[in-house]
Amino acid sequence: KEGRAEVLDGSIASLEEVYDLVGVQEMQAQEEAFLPIPKDPEPVRAIVLAAGFEQNLMPLIQDKPKAMLDIKGRSILQRQISLLQSAGVTDITVVSGYQAQAIQIPKIRVVENPLYREKGIAASLFSAEPQLTGRTLVLYGDILFDPSILERLLSSTADVNLAVDRAWFDLYRPEGRSPEGADLVQ
Repeated sequence: KEGRAEVLDGSIASLEEVYDLVGVQEMQAQEEAFLPIPKDPEPVRAIVLAAGFEQNLMPLIQDKPKAMLDIKGRSILQRQISLLQSAGVTDITVVSGYQAQAIQIPKIRVVENPLYREKGIAASLFSAEPQLTGRTLVLYGDILFDPSILERLLSSTADVNLAVDRAWFDLYRPEGRSPEGADLVQ
């Protein structure tokens, strides 16, 4: 009648009365008794695999690994580390191999895979075996990725997560191979 909501203030139940009617205090007591107490999230560490050599990139990588290639003033590896640190991941191990001495980045641990040519990426991962505990991100050192991918990985509660670029095979298809001949995990 009056065109103003405050006229009804005396007729509207208060929030406390509504909570009493629906039993909020009892629900809170039951939650405290039966729901587990949330733990602080376990810290996440990262292992960046940056040991490899790629002949196709010569002479660009004559004096540095491909992870140290400059993209607009910063290396791929520096960009990855910056992204990890901004997401709260500060325990970072980089596995080096080819031109290992070129990886000079503060606040990271560098371990070397001296057998990077003979043993490949699995040997690189196991060069960082002491860091393979708890929540661990494993990244290739020569791939740029969007921060949203990292956010999704960090927020996941699954035991294992894998981020895959589904367009990779279309862009880098080896000569003469069809998609049916590709080794893809789905």
